[in-house]
Amino acid sequence: MPAKKKTINLETVYSKLLEHDKRFDQHDKQFDNMTKHIFALEGTLRKEIETVAKRVAQIGENLEKMTGDLETLTQEYRMITVALKRLEQRLGDVPGEDRGPVRSEIDALNKRVSGLEQRVGLIESR
Repeated sequence: MPAKKKTINLETVYSKLLEHDKRFDQHDKQFDNMTKHIFALEGTLRKEIETVAKRVAQIGENLEKMTGDLETLTQEYRMITVALKRLEQRLGDVPGEDRGPVRSEIDALNKRVSGLEQRVGLIESR
């Protein structure tokens, strides 16, 4: 038995086109929803990236400040160390009874060095 031929007329074509239109309308709605979600995600990502960029800038500023503070303290430490060595050399040249005023200067400088060492330790621990 031969297969029955389908008859095609304008009504069947029109009904098929209507079915396809409905499907395309559904796809359009799905794409619209996806587009909204993508744009919302993009907005969220932009905000997060901006927040991270601000935080990185703050970290950079803090690092520059701490580096500057550390350099200043290092310079002060070196100057005090040089002064201490100079005083110790002078103390070695001074006879025993005249060492009192020089000794007090050395003690004062030692206190300053101790203070600087504590400040450097605090900065390094940050």
